[in-house]
Amino acid sequence: LLINIPTDSEIQFSVFNLVGQKVHNQFLNLNSGFHILNWNTDGFPSGQYVVKLKNKDNSTSKNVTLIKWY
Repeated sequence: LLINIPTDSEIQFSVFNLVGQKVHNQFLNLNSGFHILNWNTDGFPSGQYVVKLKNKDNSTSKNVTLIKWY
């Protein structure tokens, strides 16, 4: 996931499955600028997930599709 942070801040990076269970949660201290966020999907099945990014001032969420090739 490519994100742009306008100011230095702590970001909460969360991933939810479609029944609303939080399956990943991480706090990151990021400097302003562009960043690539990686989510280790080992142990997660292919499917739809909701990614939520939150700091003290803003929150955004996006639907993502995880496709695993075996």
